[in-house]
Amino acid sequence: MVGVTDRYDPWLDPGVFPDADDLSSVELAFVGGVRDGMAGCRTIPDTGREEDGRLLVSVSISVRDDANAEWLIAADYGVLFDGVMAEADRLSGMRFLAEPTPERRTFTGAPADVGALSGECLLRWVERPVVRREWLCSGQVVMNEWAFADTGEVLCFGGAFGSRRRAIRRRPADRVIEARTM
Repeated sequence: MVGVTDRYDPWLDPGVFPDADDLSSVELAFVGGVRDGMAGCRTIPDTGREEDGRLLVSVSISVRDDANAEWLIAADYGVLFDGVMAEADRLSGMRFLAEPTPERRTFTGAPADVGALSGECLLRWVERPVVRREWLCSGQVVMNEWAFADTGEVLCFGGAFGSRRRAIRRRPADRVIEARTM
């Protein structure tokens, strides 16, 4: 793998990265590039294989729900690598969406270079700022939602559902707070 030394590398730990032993030399070079492209990121991606054999490297954006003292998975992004080309996009149920999103990126080239570009892409997505919007009633949070700060795209929500949620959202949020992400 690119840049591998004898030091402990969580990217190659079977407990963290279970497919490491099953990767070809081309895939190892790709994963090394992803690791380099995501340098400094707190998140280590998950890996898996599609039914057609392509390698899937995925990351989740998790947000802190302080009211329930838990982390929620707000969005998943992934890269599919076939040995020559990588496609990066938003995931749903750990699968690529049927239609490409405007965020979809395609990379070709040497495996390590494709991996580095893919890693940089995943890093940009994971590090996007997220805000939590809160709607209050009698000083209590009755509904909240987490959204990308730059686009306002809602990632997940809690509290009210259905018609009550639609009614509450007709008014602006009472508070908008930078969300803690992981």
